Amino acid sequence: MITSDLILRNARRIPERAALVVDGKRFTWGEINTRINRLANVLTRLGVGRRDRVVYQLDNSSAAIETRYAIAKIGATGVPIVPGAVGREIVHIANDVGAKLLIVAAPFAKTIEEIQGELKTAGDAIGVGTDHGLPLDYDTITYRASIDEPGIDVDPDTICNIEYTSGTTGVPKGCMISHRATLINTMLYLAQVPHRREDRGVIGSPRDAGFGGYFFAAYAVAGAVTHLLPNLDPALLLDTIEREGISIAHMTQSGLDSFTRHPDLDAVDLSSLRLLIGSSGSKDTVGALRRLIYRPGFGADFVNAYGSAEAGGYFSYHLPADFENELEDPALYPRVESIGREGLLCRIECHDEEGKPVPTGEFGELAVQAPFIFSGYWNMPEETARVKRDGWLVTGDLVRSDENGFLYLAGSKRDVIETGGTEAPARGEDDSDLGREVLVSDGVA
Repeated sequence: MITSDLILRNARRIPERAALVVDGKRFTWGEINTRINRLANVLTRLGVGRRDRVVYQLDNSSAAIETRYAIAKIGATGVPIVPGAVGREIVHIANDVGAKLLIVAAPFAKTIEEIQGELKTAGDAIGVGTDHGLPLDYDTITYRASIDEPGIDVDPDTICNIEYTSGTTGVPKGCMISHRATLINTMLYLAQVPHRREDRGVIGSPRDAGFGGYFFAAYAVAGAVTHLLPNLDPALLLDTIEREGISIAHMTQSGLDSFTRHPDLDAVDLSSLRLLIGSSGSKDTVGALRRLIYRPGFGADFVNAYGSAEAGGYFSYHLPADFENELEDPALYPRVESIGREGLLCRIECHDEEGKPVPTGEFGELAVQAPFIFSGYWNMPEETARVKRDGWLVTGDLVRSDENGFLYLAGSKRDVIETGGTEAPARGEDDSDLGREVLVSDGVA
């Protein structure tokens, strides 16, 4: 099984059920699969084959969903670029992966035209939307394309995506994620955070920045509908929750804070929400949660999940039962700032510089073992060997664990300062000030 089979399965079992709502348009699972097939067949006609890399920079549209899964369906590798990337970043990534083709939304097309001469391997460029000025138009070339399944056998261990890190500590690195790893992590996530077919989820961050795509896959497994918002505006999110009866929303720390401070919060009916899934680990997040949970009529549970691109997804979870106990029991209250405990089929340790576990309560580098860890960095074997050691992925996060296995984030190894010959995490008012949010962009994801 590969990632695009999630959509194909629903197209066969529940073809008329709503799959996606975006820009006022509603698409069924049958319609989305048909659109994916059209693009997949166009890509093969343009010469994209197994393991070829397709770079795309898209805003939140149905094309973002279609592109990701069409590339997967033909055994090629998708390379998403976040909307905020500038020309030199796009050139580096496209040349680094040897891009065969580009797919670009109209707002970013001018940048592509400016850098076209610097792209070494990318031939055709497909424009999505109006007035993009690129050689090929997405709607035109897919309109009459075949709706048949491409019929290409794809090995589940094929790399389906190369997701580039931000490059804050050097050259951006491409994290290679296989179909198998993506599906395993999605299933383990759902085993711990169950979704239902009747759920209505919302994605508001760029669909392929961080984990927008991760959550769509989870909704696809459940057969639930995804509402894809164009931006992170809290007012739009509040309106969508009330108008569409949204039951699951994903928020980072800053997104949750802005959401709960919006002046219209008390005027909006949030009774449909049953799950808030986000990034905790700070007093600000705790304060935001308290503003919600004591609000009349609000009954949603909160889940905190933490992970990284290299990990291939979430590996630690802070689940509703724990939050409920902590918010009610003063003795447990400090634990609300934890990023949770190791997830299913995950093993987490805090390591010293020699790769050995540190005593409980002491800070060490977070190391993970899991069946969904990334395959490595694209064209960077030495960097891969640096973070994948002796069966462990070392994340660079500085954490400590308590006697119950709850993990507390202090920051990253790049935040370390020298203090009298010993190393200690550089801190603000509390350890959580340097907490790293690695999976999703600010706001709702």
